[in-house]
Amino acid sequence: MPENRMPRPRRHGTVYSRRKGCTCEPCMDAARDLQLRRRYGISIERYRQMMTNQDGRCNACGLEWEGWEQRFSVDHDHATGNVRALLCQPCNLALGHVQDDPERLQLLIDYLRRHSFGY
Repeated sequence: MPENRMPRPRRHGTVYSRRKGCTCEPCMDAARDLQLRRRYGISIERYRQMMTNQDGRCNACGLEWEGWEQRFSVDHDHATGNVRALLCQPCNLALGHVQDDPERLQLLIDYLRRHSFGY
């Protein structure tokens, strides 16, 4: 590279810079914003507002959020695509395993009550 030409600084806060491996907060936010918009139709701002409205807790079990390493899942109705709330990973996976079927979930609750001691 000629001496009079400096390398262009990377623009942070873009999905492109995140794809290049940048892990600064603006780049991570840009990538998460794009992911949320594509999958659920909500922005990172809406996600954060939902976290605030839920007092930083899982909407199902009340588990407290402890940082980005334990990001909450966006729960949504698979039939309509409507976003319901933010859930911790165990609650979100449980709903997925019972295919969002309340009757099936109740059958599992009944099973646990029949086969658990001390409840």
